[in-house]
Amino acid sequence: FFDVKDVALCLGEVQMRGSSRVAQLLPSTSYHNKGGVQQEVDLLLSQYSSLSPSLGVYTYPNGQRTGNILKLTGTIPMVYNGTQYNVPIVYWITDYFPQYPPVVLVQPTPNMAIKPRHPHVGSDGTVYHPYITNWRPPASRLTDLTKQLSTVFGKDPPVFARPSGAAGPQPAHPPSAATSASHPRPSAYPPQQPHQQYDFQQVGKGSGYPTGQPGQYGGQQVSSVPTEEQRLENLRQTVTAKVTSLLQAKLRNFEREIADAKAVRLTQIKEEEDLKHAIAEMESSKVCFTKKTSRQLEKGNQYSLKPTRRLYCFHQAQKEESLEMFRKREKELEDWLRENENMEEMGPDELLRPTLALPQQLERVTAE
Repeated sequence: FFDVKDVALCLGEVQMRGSSRVAQLLPSTSYHNKGGVQQEVDLLLSQYSSLSPSLGVYTYPNGQRTGNILKLTGTIPMVYNGTQYNVPIVYWITDYFPQYPPVVLVQPTPNMAIKPRHPHVGSDGTVYHPYITNWRPPASRLTDLTKQLSTVFGKDPPVFARPSGAAGPQPAHPPSAATSASHPRPSAYPPQQPHQQYDFQQVGKGSGYPTGQPGQYGGQQVSSVPTEEQRLENLRQTVTAKVTSLLQAKLRNFEREIADAKAVRLTQIKEEEDLKHAIAEMESSKVCFTKKTSRQLEKGNQYSLKPTRRLYCFHQAQKEESLEMFRKREKELEDWLRENENMEEMGPDELLRPTLALPQQLERVTAE
């Protein structure tokens, strides 16, 4: 029996060793954002202690090679039919990570084989998943990607155990010459814990990892080739997620434009009320001035009438200017109301479709 504190201390030491190992390897790498790389990798290693960092040179399918980059080799857990298994996996942390996603490979052991035509794993072991395709930093994280892969692999395991006596498979993705020379691929993981072994000993109860020929699991024949309905469903989910994201972005833009238009309208209403109030005050001043002037004329007070006339001319000019501005604004509002009185409501498709030629071409090419 182990004490809980001892187990926690051991796990903490493993995580610290992984973190310090990453810090030691980073100076020899060619990353553009070493701080972001260390933060993401340390977080992943703290949650998945079965992964081990090392250095290597990755060769893309087109022959292009990276500089020295981090390679995380190990296993990730998955739960299949109520039993936990571990999938051998490799993360290549590419040069421009975390701006661009890592390259993820499933690497079966000699007694394992990749399931043919798996919806998320190619025949060479390359992992394809919408989370990788739609990688958007800083929201996209290595830990979230690993959780997604564990869930997907639990529903449809990417590898199966070969029958005894069958020839072992070729490496899923051969490393470059530099990688093989300086960093040989380990044949097995340290046997401290069952989930770190390449033989995929199950953690819970059960009969072991699914065995049989390709297309068989646990001795029962199942289809290893996705049906047309499954492929269409995967495509539908991907397209739906993409279209939903685009529509939500456009909806947020429309909501901001509507809010701005409402704010402008409220400002116009306030200006109109202020203008009406000013006109009412000027009208009141005009009445008072007329009565006062009449009394002065009756008394014959010519001396006090002269400055009063000057004040009247000033108020008269100000009033005329304000009235002209009000009439102009009123005419603009009436013209706008008259032009838009019979405007038909536009449907969502018409609102979303671009009107210029270049965006229309871009939309058509994107759809194709």
